[in-house]
Amino acid sequence: MLYDIKKRNNFKNFKVFKDNRLDHRAYFIPFGSREGATADPIKKRYSSDRVTVLNGEWDFKYYTKLKDIPDPFDTEKTEFDKIPVPGVWSRYGYEPPFYTNIRYPYLCTPPKPPVNTLEGIYKGAVDGEEYVCKEQYNSAGIYRTFINIDDTDKRYILSFLGVAGSLEVYMNGKYVGYSEGSHNTAEFYLDRYLGLGQNELVVVVRKWCNGSYLEDQDMFRENGIFRDVLLFKNEHSFIYDFEFFTSKAGAKYDAIVNVKVVGFDGTTVSVSLTDGKNIVGMRVAEAQPETKLMLDALDVTEWSAEIPKLYRLDIVLMKGGKIIEYVSKNVGFKTVTLDGRVFLLNGKKVKLLGANHHDTDAETGYYLSPEKIERDIKIFKEYNMNAVRTSHYPPDPLFIELCDIYGLYVIDEADIETHGTKTPGQISEKLKWKNHFWDRVEALYTRDRNSVSVTMWSLGNESGGIRCQDYCYKKLKSMTLLPIHYEGAGRTRRGAFDVASAMYTSIPQLIRNGEGRPLGPLSALGRAIKKKPFFLCEYAHAMGLGPGNLKEYVEAFYKYDGLMGGCIWEFADHAIKHGPDKPYEYTYGGDHGEYVHD
Repeated sequence: MLYDIKKRNNFKNFKVFKDNRLDHRAYFIPFGSREGATADPIKKRYSSDRVTVLNGEWDFKYYTKLKDIPDPFDTEKTEFDKIPVPGVWSRYGYEPPFYTNIRYPYLCTPPKPPVNTLEGIYKGAVDGEEYVCKEQYNSAGIYRTFINIDDTDKRYILSFLGVAGSLEVYMNGKYVGYSEGSHNTAEFYLDRYLGLGQNELVVVVRKWCNGSYLEDQDMFRENGIFRDVLLFKNEHSFIYDFEFFTSKAGAKYDAIVNVKVVGFDGTTVSVSLTDGKNIVGMRVAEAQPETKLMLDALDVTEWSAEIPKLYRLDIVLMKGGKIIEYVSKNVGFKTVTLDGRVFLLNGKKVKLLGANHHDTDAETGYYLSPEKIERDIKIFKEYNMNAVRTSHYPPDPLFIELCDIYGLYVIDEADIETHGTKTPGQISEKLKWKNHFWDRVEALYTRDRNSVSVTMWSLGNESGGIRCQDYCYKKLKSMTLLPIHYEGAGRTRRGAFDVASAMYTSIPQLIRNGEGRPLGPLSALGRAIKKKPFFLCEYAHAMGLGPGNLKEYVEAFYKYDGLMGGCIWEFADHAIKHGPDKPYEYTYGGDHGEYVHD
């Protein structure tokens, strides 16, 4: 089939960061009946009768330069390689690994991405002085697989849980849609593109796009379809989204379940809440586009990291007495409040003792299998940590679900970092970027809002400020009762959002903060520290050798009510594992020609 890939320029069109992409929604896996719907979250994705996981060996064609892509792109004449999905193409020999912390891997001229120019690490963000490094181009990976369809009288949704780079989707020779935001879910309706039998799916991933300026995180820079790809097979009436919102009234809780139904005519929605044995609450209503059901005066046990008590929320869509769709989700009840400078969970003082967690694996790069996700969370618990900051993007949604189960306080962070710009606010002070910022914050919030482990929302990392963050804060604050964090506010006129935050604060300075007498008390951050809880979002740098002074840090956390704790940088080293025929078993940033990598 023929595809007009080369004519598509969304990746460099600043006005387009999505096209035909569906509205963000909560992550859940639907079933056609109760059977299987209440299974372990690790198994649900792979066992549902309504979801097909498209993982496996896909056809793959790599182009070093965008100009090398044929016009038109003919899949019948292309000699494809094979590549695993999920995965990143640098782990399969198509490009050398490339690690950089602060600097962009190309000349920083936002919002313009490189197109066909030779790029590399630059000393200055925009001055063009180049350091010696391995050459880089804005390359592309074109993926192909086939989907067999046995019933076209359904509503099909194609869901990408993570694609590093820009995402462009084609089906049977036709353009479907586009999305940016590597660590956010991107979904598209496929109904009108599908036919009975075999259907050709083509996915184009360009390494860099306008959105790459918002993804300057400290990590190996890798590309590809690195999380699961799902195909939802829905009836004409189906649950598109739902929200589970709780509030405490006296000693009991109220819960509002807001269910969005597509094709709602003649359907009913029932919700029930069980504790494993007994029904705690239940409601039934005629379905509307948005159906609100109230469960009030619930006598429940509160969730915490020490006692992660969960309840099962079942949402059933019915028509004519028959089940159309069954959704089951673990939910919980907690309060997070700020009493002046004191952080309270369920009305009690709590210290957050955790680590920052990147999605990184020495063998598979950005891709973490369900087993490795669970392994990491178990290690958190085994080492007596109770918190995790998802640095610096949303993880696989399974990670959050397992934090619900095992008990970890999650600082859930948006996929935003602009650390390498010439000035900190070069991007974030320009309101023309506000919708790009908000799209990423909204994706984070909407996907994870039903998970009880989420304890704070974070607007991103090291992105200057503060106009775009202010815009996002105001919109998000109207939706959530949870505190909102952004460390970068400390270096702006705002000083802080709901909690004051900093990185790598020394022990003496931390003690001064705890006593409410910070250095520079007249600065915006100093004023915030005197009024708000202080969170050390990164400390005790542990990459390679380290960390140190943990005892002194933790003693200070517990001594002062105004210190709410912190997260070590970071959970695991970024490394690449090599075979026995190589001189080194592991290599790290700087070992692959990236002479400037920090």
